[in-house]
Amino acid sequence: MSEEIKRDLTLPVLDGLRGVAALNVMVSHYSNESLLWGGLLGKGAGQTGVMLFFLLSGFLMTYLHIDQPFRAPEVKTYLLRRFARVYPLFVLVAAFPLLLQRLHFPAGVAMKEVNTFTVYLRQIALLDRGVGVFWTIRVELLFYLVFVAIWLIHRKVENKWITAALLLSALVALRIHHNTFQVQFFEKVHYFLFGVTSAMALPYGRKYRHWLLAGCGLLLFLSFPLTYPKVSLVLFHVELDPWRSDLVAVFLIALFNVTLRDGRWLYRLLASRGARWLGKVSYSVYLLHYFVLLTVLSWVKPEAGHIVRFSLFLVGSLLFAALSNRLLERPIQRFVLGVPQWKFWRGNKLVQLSPVLPVTEPQ
Repeated sequence: MSEEIKRDLTLPVLDGLRGVAALNVMVSHYSNESLLWGGLLGKGAGQTGVMLFFLLSGFLMTYLHIDQPFRAPEVKTYLLRRFARVYPLFVLVAAFPLLLQRLHFPAGVAMKEVNTFTVYLRQIALLDRGVGVFWTIRVELLFYLVFVAIWLIHRKVENKWITAALLLSALVALRIHHNTFQVQFFEKVHYFLFGVTSAMALPYGRKYRHWLLAGCGLLLFLSFPLTYPKVSLVLFHVELDPWRSDLVAVFLIALFNVTLRDGRWLYRLLASRGARWLGKVSYSVYLLHYFVLLTVLSWVKPEAGHIVRFSLFLVGSLLFAALSNRLLERPIQRFVLGVPQWKFWRGNKLVQLSPVLPVTEPQ
């Protein structure tokens, strides 16, 4: 994959797209809890934001690692970086429901199922499905392990076409049996694989700037709300099941790949400073916004109106996410990645591996 393709097509817009996914989840949850427009923008609409997160995850794993040698140091570095990115902050935030309940804080009901220390331990040990937004953490960590297998196979066969054929075969098998799956991982993994295949197809695309193509890309982006179940029901009398809908899958794959290749309006929108900043703090937004939402809705009565309540929710969520990113998320990552790794005996000498230092890369 050429450096020009990486620089021009990928890096700036991925943060912006991640920010859009986080904002989508926020709007959906606000609509559900406040009954904005009768919950029109909720009732499963936030799932399309999660799908984008999974697409981005599969894309980035492949984009960053698939062409690297499959050796113990590289695999260890990959796993440690992914672990540091997701797990430590999750462990901290998963304790918030217990803490807020002890303080009799309204947002403690956000995840009222986490009501004992044992339940909390089962959450962070990934033994339970995951309460609220936490369900995605276990699935995401499993994706990281799946990519190790994809990486190994790819380096063994040394042929992108064979790897792509195997991935497409897996996607076909998942589609055939999709309605029979009861395991959460198998119900969601196809979006991760869509991201992997999109990254492998990236060198065969080119960035475009023609106004007509750019206009179609922007129109596709603005059509995103059509994937919301209640919106599609109102407009087309069809209530989509986002995870099982082929239409939603085709739409999101098309939007994702168009976004990577647009060089005009969509690029300017998603590569803007604000969009990229939102993408940078999106993980903290995702984990924390529901606590802020329930606090705002509890303290600010409906008479204040949706504009006031949503504005307070949005500003509060972004403020806490920014603080979390600056004071918790990034420092914890640097600490985990900077700690010297395990020691082992090589011959008659005790060897200590060097720390995995942080690097600038898409998150």
